[in-house]
Amino acid sequence: MAQTYEFNNVSANNTAANISALGAQVLFADQVSVRLDTDTKKLQTTSRFALGDGASLAGGVLIADDSAVETQFEQSVGKFVDGNLIFGYAPLTEIKADVRNYIFYSATGSTTEGFFTGVCNTTQSQDYTPALVSNSRNLLMISADQARSLASNIG
Repeated sequence: MAQTYEFNNVSANNTAANISALGAQVLFADQVSVRLDTDTKKLQTTSRFALGDGASLAGGVLIADDSAVETQFEQSVGKFVDGNLIFGYAPLTEIKADVRNYIFYSATGSTTEGFFTGVCNTTQSQDYTPALVSNSRNLLMISADQARSLASNIG
């Protein structure tokens, strides 16, 4: 019950559609690895979660599928809240400022921007807007309660 996708980690693939498609798969991946193919960094994700929105993945290819059905998960929370799980693409400086326990996958040709996963470390309010939000980064966030519910339902 898993699929492995390989995805070109380049800034051109930082689209809202790709973040939505990859979000749950990467946040709940059994394994994420980075492979260098000539001069292009590629992320390989093995996950029991299907691509979001039943979408195709621009810049990605399915490289392994055990033919079992993957879990389809369609949920996102819009507000930046302390404790939410987050996936997106941004400069490392913004990630360091707004996210804790992050894993950063630098993009091809860059050491300062790329895809990341982690936990929101602040809550957006009328008086404070995290840089990831104010700079309109493509993000997918889910709450800790949603993550617990998913974990209990997939065993």
